[in-house]
Amino acid sequence: MCRWPLLLGMTLAALLVACQKPPQEIFKEGMDSYRQGDYAAAMNHWRPLAEAGDADAQSNVGLMYSQGKGVEADAAEAFQWYHKAAMQNHMDAQFNLALLYRDGKGVEPDVGEAMRWFQRAAEKGHLRAQVRLGDIYYKGMGVKADSREAIKWYDMAADKGEPEAQLMLGEIFAKGDGVPIERVRAYVWYTAAAIQELDPLIRAQASMGRMRLMGSMDDLEVIEAERQAMEWREMKRTEANR
Repeated sequence: MCRWPLLLGMTLAALLVACQKPPQEIFKEGMDSYRQGDYAAAMNHWRPLAEAGDADAQSNVGLMYSQGKGVEADAAEAFQWYHKAAMQNHMDAQFNLALLYRDGKGVEPDVGEAMRWFQRAAEKGHLRAQVRLGDIYYKGMGVKADSREAIKWYDMAADKGEPEAQLMLGEIFAKGDGVPIERVRAYVWYTAAAIQELDPLIRAQASMGRMRLMGSMDDLEVIEAERQAMEWREMKRTEANR
């Protein structure tokens, strides 16, 4: 039963959340509406939760404003909701907040803040944040280009199956971009990206990169590269089956 005297000072939206269904149920109903394409209904479910301080709902409300679903697109409003959730250590919100800082949407562009939030999400294991952090170091976006630091972040995501990171590692080691050329290592990462099923475009780019690379490899290098690529695939299969 709702105890109104204990809820003095809360917003009306928060009161409604507290006195009706459990927050988890309301959030799930919002997800169901979102999946069905009823974005206005999803927002009606999530907004009260977000105002009551629910980080998942805050992140989703930010996404709705960012994408213009159920509401008019408003990057500044998206920023506010992402920031609220990010301050509660919400990994996806931290990533999306970093994108807004990087691109200057809803806030003045700030590479330093973008890096800070990308890194906070990346350290929690957010694969796309790890890739974007790798990009910043690889391309020298607001920082001195550092291929080794980029490799560190790409490698974290690539090892978990992120295809863009796998492709980037293939490119870096094939070209010797800031590091010595390692054709076998490049072949392994190109192969990993070429056989994944998440992104057809990256799969095609990785296949082409591997074909180009093979033109500069001798037979022994190809045999060793195939052996290591197979070994890597088997290791990942074993990990997935545990």
